[in-house]
Amino acid sequence: MTAYILRRLLLIVPTMIGIMFVTFVVVQFAPGGPVERLIAQLTGTDVSATARFSGGSGDFGVGRPPGGTPGDISAPSKYRGAQGLDPEFVKSLEKQFGFDKPAYERFLMLMWNYFRFDFGQSYFRDTSVLGLIAERLPVSISLGLWMTLISYAISIPLGIRKAVQDGSRFDVWTSTAIIVGYAIPGFLFAILLIVAGTQGGAGVVNDAIAAADAGMKAKQADWPGFVVEAAVEALKAATGEYQQAVVGNRIAKPVEYQDARGFILQADRMIESVASDLQQKDPAALGQVRAGLVELKKVFPSPMPPRTPVKDYGGVLAEVSKIELAAGKLM
Repeated sequence: MTAYILRRLLLIVPTMIGIMFVTFVVVQFAPGGPVERLIAQLTGTDVSATARFSGGSGDFGVGRPPGGTPGDISAPSKYRGAQGLDPEFVKSLEKQFGFDKPAYERFLMLMWNYFRFDFGQSYFRDTSVLGLIAERLPVSISLGLWMTLISYAISIPLGIRKAVQDGSRFDVWTSTAIIVGYAIPGFLFAILLIVAGTQGGAGVVNDAIAAADAGMKAKQADWPGFVVEAAVEALKAATGEYQQAVVGNRIAKPVEYQDARGFILQADRMIESVASDLQQKDPAALGQVRAGLVELKKVFPSPMPPRTPVKDYGGVLAEVSKIELAAGKLM
């Protein structure tokens, strides 16, 4: 028995290495890798649901390399859609994702980092993956423990009684209830439990929906002010994205630059959509907002990131603060 357990434990090592190798091959060599996907976002060929909002349409298709002019054609690239991009820019993307090294070296680095529990930085939250795991782990452990305890506390006594009273009415109706329970999707069953277990039942849910509806109607009563408020939130989001994009005196994360640019352009379109109403409310404040947006758009002169930032994060934050102050008079 001891030898069997040791063999099973030793098999964990080659099994884990095999899983890591297969995953590595799929991620690194399958079409549409991270570099190609990023190029698609930058050149406007990405058709994801957020591509338009993040500035992934319109002048993205011009194919303008950083610091170049429209129509510049770079050397042929191995990435689809990379025509017109500066080869040095493409190389910087490869370096960012580790594709500047041979495949075997990338795999060995992956293994070494994993064995040291170094999972790198999250591309979505700009923080360490281990930090995200530690943040979510207590909740996951709590849910897992409670689910295990409740499951066994119900299933063991129920299984014993069903075995003792095999074929009885109790056995039949409990089996029916179990089959129906398995057939109902988990998320739907959870909603039913929430409604049934909440004090007041469906009435509480209806009250919450009614309150949300009333809040939306109140916002719609002053639609221009609501649009201005949403535009300010978009500018705040742009500031956060730009902070992540700029590292030192260079734009290290093109995707965050593109997201920030998209938020700025979207905020500008939102303000202009209600400009006639805002003009009647406070012309001076509208002029200040427009002037601030003009300054912000100068920070993002083209879809492709400039070689050096036009303004640092502090400068962008100051402009957004001025706009927010003026926009307060329009809400």
